[in-house]
Amino acid sequence: HLYKPKKWGVQVWQRLMQRSGGDLSVPPFGWASSELKKLRKLLKKSYLERVAKIVLSMLDSVFKGTPLPPKPHALFLEFISEGVTSPPIWAVLRDNIVPLFYHVILPPIWFDAADARQWQDDPVEYIHRKYAGDGDAVWSPREAATVLLCDLCREKSRVLSTVMAMCSASLQSYANADADQKQHGVKEGVLFALGSLCSVVAGRTKQVSKAIELLLTHALPDLSRPVPNLRAAALWALSVYRRQLASYSQETYGDILLKTAGCLFDVELPVRYAACSALRAMLERAPPESASRLTEDTLRGAVQQILGLIESVGNDETISTLDVVLTKYPQSGVPFASTVAVRLCRTFED
Repeated sequence: HLYKPKKWGVQVWQRLMQRSGGDLSVPPFGWASSELKKLRKLLKKSYLERVAKIVLSMLDSVFKGTPLPPKPHALFLEFISEGVTSPPIWAVLRDNIVPLFYHVILPPIWFDAADARQWQDDPVEYIHRKYAGDGDAVWSPREAATVLLCDLCREKSRVLSTVMAMCSASLQSYANADADQKQHGVKEGVLFALGSLCSVVAGRTKQVSKAIELLLTHALPDLSRPVPNLRAAALWALSVYRRQLASYSQETYGDILLKTAGCLFDVELPVRYAACSALRAMLERAPPESASRLTEDTLRGAVQQILGLIESVGNDETISTLDVVLTKYPQSGVPFASTVAVRLCRTFED
């Protein structure tokens, strides 16, 4: 109950901003009278910046270890996101982009202790929560954090360059660290941040090239490294940039495709699911030369693994992947035609 008054207060401010074009400069419905004009001006000039600082302080407390329930956490992030175009709030954010990225945006999306426990105790639920959606994305801090990141970089072009530089520095720092000093969870957060920015960097040649360089240098090697959550994160990030990677090099794309298919045989269920999802996305964009790199034996094994995922995870993503594989490589499904039919029927019956 500690956060309820703060949550309600932020909701009031958020609604005022939504009805006023984001910065209280436009009178919301019912606020056009001269009596209320002074109040709007007072709220904007004297309080909006202070409210933003309080909200950022509460978000920063998560980085310092203070628990914050998902609903107010997501709500506070949404408030800051909607305030990116507001001069009073931007005045607070402008000189604090680095702590904003590391202390506010990354914590909800990196791999933390709760993720690690769920990965071990209930990997299927972990998959549904992290990869297949929370079911209530309105109150998902992870979704809200990625929206804030994209809004910042889309609205403020200089922020995009700063964020890309921070991603590069963080990934390089991880690479240079001793084995016992590597922060695997933070690297996952950076990879997810980089993947989330795909739509923002699209069309910006310099930033696209930088993103591809970072992925090939720091994400691609993770597919064969012993940290399972990084294998899953790397699969997702690489698949998000599939269009750019296909244009970059067909040979490189083929290598990624082979390694993605290989991850279907991973011992960790979340990694197999991430590989399944990534394989579907990458096959849809695969140039013929790259697609031909998958051998018949690999494809047959992939079909078997996907069928296993349909039974264990059972969501539309796995069925869609099977459909794409069988459509693109019909011969790979011939030995399993009856098995595929029986398992799919069983899945729909359940």
